[in-house]
Amino acid sequence: MKKKIIAVIMAVAMLAVLLCGCGNTAETDTNSENPSVTENQKPDSSGAESSNARVITDMKGREVTLPDQIESIATFGSIGVLNTFVETLGAGSKICNDMTDNFANSPRWAMQYEFAPQMKGLPVLESSGEINMEEVLHVNPDLCLVMSESYIEPLEQAGLCVVFVNWKEGDQLKEAVTLLGEILGEEDRAEAYCQFFDDAVAKAEELTANIPEEERRTALYGSITELSNPHAISEWWITAAGGISVSEEAHSQVEGESLAYSMEDLLLWDPDVMFVTSDEAEELKADSNFSGLTAVQNNEIYL
Repeated sequence: MKKKIIAVIMAVAMLAVLLCGCGNTAETDTNSENPSVTENQKPDSSGAESSNARVITDMKGREVTLPDQIESIATFGSIGVLNTFVETLGAGSKICNDMTDNFANSPRWAMQYEFAPQMKGLPVLESSGEINMEEVLHVNPDLCLVMSESYIEPLEQAGLCVVFVNWKEGDQLKEAVTLLGEILGEEDRAEAYCQFFDDAVAKAEELTANIPEEERRTALYGSITELSNPHAISEWWITAAGGISVSEEAHSQVEGESLAYSMEDLLLWDPDVMFVTSDEAEELKADSNFSGLTAVQNNEIYL
């Protein structure tokens, strides 16, 4: 039964590769307000009126007027994560920037160049969270996708179309996919993904429904050696997969994505299972500060 539970948690965590942000993710407040796409008479970027202009409400509740055609898409911050959504919706060929080194040099994101091979060698539009505006204006993307509020103002001030998406739970993730599907004219793909998502979550619920509460395993996600959980949605992953997240309460008190905790917190939580974002199992076993933890002693550490 223990192995089945772990398998379910890992399955939902793998599904969530499309959900999570990493790398240059700034602190954000998510305000999801049923984003939608409508037609309205709005001025385009040149100030001219267009009766066919499409106006969307993004996941900050901002009204954004889209260009008539979207042929180039730039991604900022959590570049690899945003790219996966663009690729899932069949628009990977429109990505017009390469990834920053933390994505490009990581085996975890190597498949990006299989789905969107044209990215290789294209301009990198930011460094250490700072936008290279000269490069951005040279590329002049039709659409900028961001997951962090800090990118919105400078890009908008440069006259660019900026759409904000973010999520901390499954329903918000589906809202983001639906919104991007409407923006890109790929509503059917978006609907198919949301159905796939719901089916996977339902399968996890079915497999774990009969586990008594007292037998559910506790888990912690993130970089244990750095005492951080970088993604708020991990709290949802663990719960949806039938586990109990030890950091959920602490994370709920943080406005942004990332949670930093103390060694005292970790020792008090003492999770049964650890899901780590880098290969740190041997380091955890060798360090006396971590060696007494249940997950370390039982070798329940999963990359």
